[in-house]
Amino acid sequence: MDITEQDEHYNIVADLPGVKKDDVNVVLLDGILTIEAKTCEESKTEKDKIIRKERRSVFFSRSFNLGKSVSTKNINANFEDCILTLSL
Repeated sequence: MDITEQDEHYNIVADLPGVKKDDVNVVLLDGILTIEAKTCEESKTEKDKIIRKERRSVFFSRSFNLGKSVSTKNINANFEDCILTLSL
């Protein structure tokens, strides 16, 4: 995760490999920005016989104190190719 500051805004770029857009949650509350993401394993059918299993479900959560100067109205988000980009 990279955080940069430019003139009057912050940029945050987070690599979230294996995460789908619907599984990302971004919340700004009382100056604390929280980014949460999860990956889910594919469910197997009754016919599947697992030979080796190395993939698993993962939950990721990261919080930053940005202070009260950032407003929820000023957050722009983009999620493309498993990369979350926020401008605050």
